[in-house]
Amino acid sequence: MNKRKKETKRYLLVITSLFLFCFQNAHAFSVGITVKGQVLAPPCTINNGSEIFVHFGGGILPESIDGKNHERVIPYTLDCTGSASNLLKIKITGTGSPFNNTLLGTSKNNLAIEVKNNSYKFPLNSWANITYPTQPVLSAVLVRNGTGAISVGLFGATATIVVEYR
Repeated sequence: MNKRKKETKRYLLVITSLFLFCFQNAHAFSVGITVKGQVLAPPCTINNGSEIFVHFGGGILPESIDGKNHERVIPYTLDCTGSASNLLKIKITGTGSPFNNTLLGTSKNNLAIEVKNNSYKFPLNSWANITYPTQPVLSAVLVRNGTGAISVGLFGATATIVVEYR
C-alpha cells in the first residue's frame, strides 16, 4: 500500500509539472500587429498656411471700448478643393479671458476680444457648421471688463482657426 501511494504521488507530481509547464508556456509568446490605413480626404488650407494679423490700430481710448466699436474683419482664406465633402466645421481656439472664457484673452488686464461669425457671437473653442465653398465672415471686436480699468499701451492675443470635416 505504501508503494502504491508513492507511485500515485509520483504520477501526480509529473502531471502537475506538465500542467504548470504548459500553463507557463501558454503565456510566453507575443504577436506583433501592423495597422495600415489611407487618408481619403485632403486637408483644407487656411490662409495659404500663413499667419493672420488683425490690426486694431492706434489711438483707441479705453472709454471707447464697448463691444461694438473697433470691430475688424479677420482676413483669411479657406481652400478645401479636392475634398470628399463640403460639410465642414470651424472653430477659433485660444485662451479665454479671465473675466469671460468665451472671449479671447489679451495681454492686457480687463481687455478681451470677441470673435463673431457672420455678425453673431462665436464663443471661443466652440464649433460652427459651414458648407464649403461658403466661407463665414469672421470678425474681432474689443470688449472690456466693466469692473476694471484698462492700462494704455500695446496689447496682443493669439488664437488658431481650426477646420475639420463633419
